[in-house]
Amino acid sequence: ASREGGPPPARDAQPRARELGGGLVGSRLSVWWEEDGASYSGTVRDYSEALETHLVCYDDGEQVREDLDECRWELLPKAPARGSRRGEP
Repeated sequence: ASREGGPPPARDAQPRARELGGGLVGSRLSVWWEEDGASYSGTVRDYSEALETHLVCYDDGEQVREDLDECRWELLPKAPARGSRRGEP
């Protein structure tokens, strides 16, 4: 995972990931990894209701099932689709 910057807002200032559930699938996130002292960007690919966790595919290829309610994270703008040109709808 590549370093993206400082920590996102405090956990109490962010939405509850479990309430968003599968609604986060396809979203871009920046997740703060306390042990690394860094934020990493990735895309939510799956949500497990049984585990109440989201599968985050980080930009470096690492995939981690995250309990986002135990992390500091923030939504990022979606990356443009491959092959799309700036300014096209």
